[in-house]
Amino acid sequence: MILVVAGAFILSAYGLRTKDILFLLFTFEKNNVLTPILGMDLMGALNKSRNSNLYDTNFRCSCHTLFENDLVKRYRNKSLKLAWLLTEKGRNLASTIFDDRLNELKAEKTDKEP
Repeated sequence: MILVVAGAFILSAYGLRTKDILFLLFTFEKNNVLTPILGMDLMGALNKSRNSNLYDTNFRCSCHTLFENDLVKRYRNKSLKLAWLLTEKGRNLASTIFDDRLNELKAEKTDKEP
């Protein structure tokens, strides 16, 4: 379920897995990767950044939820493998998630400095 307040998404309505997918897709875009990202490549990148592996069924469910809520576009390559790309709506939400995570990292770094 998605909660809407004054037209803006409440980020807490999305789980960590979903936020991770948006964050990673946004990171790819910031690094000028503007083509759809294969689902298995995206899942592999997510699993490298986590302590425990994400099950493929949970990953696909999250991607389809993002698609149903118009946050990502779904593509298929020539061999019919799924690939994903942010929509404008998804990019706006992902930008907020990206900025929040960078601010958290900066705050952690500042707290650790003597």
